[in-house]
Amino acid sequence: MHRLSWLLIAAIGCLPEMPESPTLDVGPSSVVPDAGRTTAPPPPPPITDTGPRDVGFGELSVIGLTPSQGPSTGGTRVQLRGEGFLPDTVVELGGQPVRDVLVVSSRALTFFTPASTPGSADLRVQNAFGTAEMSDAFTYFQPLQPRRIIPAEGPLNGGVEVRLEGEGLSVDTVVLIGGQPLLQRRMDGSDLVGVLPAGVSPSAVDVRIADGFGQVYWRSGFRYLAHPSVERIEPQQVLPNTPTELQIFGSGLCSDARVRVGAVDCVDVEESMTGLSCSLTAPAREAAYSIEVVCPGGTAIVRPGLVVMAAQGLPVLLSVVPNHGPLTGGNQVMVVGRGLQNAGLTWAGEPIEVLEAVAQGVRIRVPRRDAPGAVDVGAGDIGTLVGAY
Repeated sequence: MHRLSWLLIAAIGCLPEMPESPTLDVGPSSVVPDAGRTTAPPPPPPITDTGPRDVGFGELSVIGLTPSQGPSTGGTRVQLRGEGFLPDTVVELGGQPVRDVLVVSSRALTFFTPASTPGSADLRVQNAFGTAEMSDAFTYFQPLQPRRIIPAEGPLNGGVEVRLEGEGLSVDTVVLIGGQPLLQRRMDGSDLVGVLPAGVSPSAVDVRIADGFGQVYWRSGFRYLAHPSVERIEPQQVLPNTPTELQIFGSGLCSDARVRVGAVDCVDVEESMTGLSCSLTAPAREAAYSIEVVCPGGTAIVRPGLVVMAAQGLPVLLSVVPNHGPLTGGNQVMVVGRGLQNAGLTWAGEPIEVLEAVAQGVRIRVPRRDAPGAVDVGAGDIGTLVGAY
């Protein structure tokens, strides 16, 4: 009964106030002050776009790599520009994972390229935002790696073949020796072969090797050598089949020279302050033999270099020394041979006077000529030297 009464009292207290209902006066009442209407807090100020915001959120995209090319050996540090880069970003180049990815911001990251074969490579970037790709984003090239040039020295006037060994070489590779380009370039396997340009002076010069991706510089990488020059030979005349110590005086002569007398090698070549010395056995046949001195700087030929002639015997006509001169004539030359003083010498078919007899033959005065060219020198029934002067 008491529970039911309380429920009825509670229900009556929840009903709205009825108008003009009598009020029971129970004494003074307390008045609760009106606190007014409550309202929601004001909204925050609007966010204005003041420029790029590095907040790390957004779609993943790529713009490009800097630099966009590097050697196939890898190891090139590149920067990738784009949007939406996160710390978990994974980068592949040419299907290979790159090294040491560093996310600088949501718009930039750096990494080191992996090794690959020469050619273009595609880029693939992936993180929580998705995947972004770029075709032909990076170009791998074969790095220029020349090892050596063979030979490393050559004649001042050039003209000899040189070979450049190494990797990354092609016919488009530019090779400058002493500032002058290598001529007639061609490939022989992986080697670049060409013709040595002429130099300016005998000295060491720099070598530069370059292509579209880089260059290599060798300071004093090649040496131009002076052309050998022979001033005189001692002795100038020997007997057939006799051991001979030959002395060669001149300049630009080298210690590793090859010396030939006619077709015979002069052996035991030694270099001195004044020239070269070597040994040989004189040929058995009487003749005026040329001497050839071959050095890396070139070849010097002396004609005639060594006269091989017996002291006695039938008259013989061997050579004219020197074998060239001016058109004006008037210079003296020696006709080398035996028994020539009264042999009836002719010069270009015309008789010529003997000035004096010398140990190796006779001396004459060269007549004047109207046009350059070689002339024959004859000695009656003894014979004729065709194109002797």
